[in-house]
Amino acid sequence: MDERFKDKWYLVKYKFFSNPFYKDFDVYDSSNNVVFTARMNALNPVTRDIVVYEVNKARSEILLISGKHFIRWPNNFEMTSIATREKIGTFRNGPAGWAVLDEYGRQVAILKRIEDPSGAIMYQIRMDSTSVCEYRFINIITPVIMIDFPDESIFSKKMGIGLALVLGYQSVAFNYTYQGW
Repeated sequence: MDERFKDKWYLVKYKFFSNPFYKDFDVYDSSNNVVFTARMNALNPVTRDIVVYEVNKARSEILLISGKHFIRWPNNFEMTSIATREKIGTFRNGPAGWAVLDEYGRQVAILKRIEDPSGAIMYQIRMDSTSVCEYRFINIITPVIMIDFPDESIFSKKMGIGLALVLGYQSVAFNYTYQGW
């Protein structure tokens, strides 16, 4: 297994002062080191692809998250490993919220908003009744998303980080007015 996917928690930060033609995020590990950089073309209305790169290597793509369009904004995001060209899974946004599908298209988890006494925006990925991943939006002006995996999580950390990036990009695109997550 890749060493970059072994941490218990990650932090996804939006790079507000970056290239205006792209929306960039950095993914930090629990030691506060940047492990990935993600980029989406901000000016292309046709494609909503998110490319995840190795840190400081702009030409070494690791993952591709492709938005599958339905009218204006994609409602499906398909995640693929660039090295092996294998589909990892899909995130589907529907009336009941976000569903997480495996590589065969079977639903394995669902994203639910939960109440936080501090007033922070929080979500959980749940498999049956078990929480396998939590997201906490720390800063609502420039998105900072903390991803926490329980100690014995059976959920793919690649999928957890990928869905956090999709939520981060949508929060930037809709300026936190879109509540259909």
